[in-house]
Amino acid sequence: MDSSHITCIQCGNVSPMKQIGKGEDMVTYEDERIGPYETGRVFEILKCPKCGQITLADYEWNSAMDSEDFTGYRILYPVKESFPLGLPVKILNEYVAAEQVKQVHKEAYALILGRILEMICIDYEASGKTLADRLQDLSLKNKIPEKLVKVASSLRMFRNRGAHVGEELDSKQLPLIRALCNALLQYLYTAPYLADLAEKQLKKKPTK
Repeated sequence: MDSSHITCIQCGNVSPMKQIGKGEDMVTYEDERIGPYETGRVFEILKCPKCGQITLADYEWNSAMDSEDFTGYRILYPVKESFPLGLPVKILNEYVAAEQVKQVHKEAYALILGRILEMICIDYEASGKTLADRLQDLSLKNKIPEKLVKVASSLRMFRNRGAHVGEELDSKQLPLIRALCNALLQYLYTAPYLADLAEKQLKKKPTK
């Protein structure tokens, strides 16, 4: 099938991918009019020409179909990660940019998520000369609890490591870096957003 319309979730590239593997899960049926035919799903392992990462996709197929009947791929791997709810547009755009470079440049990923820390401090009007000072100021103003300051500080240290040549990050650390960022964003933005949404819904009169 034509993979030109598949977007690589891992780098954002849109172009034909090279098929490096294929499998089928088909069942044969008998039809009095057309005779036997097969139907089921076809699985393809595709390689992105830009980042070299693998995408596993499948699609519905039966032997009576024409190529123009193709309904499109379903991406099975990697699973596209969701973002915390209620984020300001600038922070969401920064987060999306980070995810687009994650598989091709680990250090850039940490640096961009570190920028989100700085954007949080600006958004919450934190004071201080350094990022560490501003994060501590958020705690003193009761914007975030002390435990979250430690979370933010850990993310800041990963950012600092990514900024220095010779201090490369391990790809196994990336899920932790993302989780640290999410913990902050969910506390500062998602929780207030959901609370406000619930309040508005509760004020609505029930419909009969």
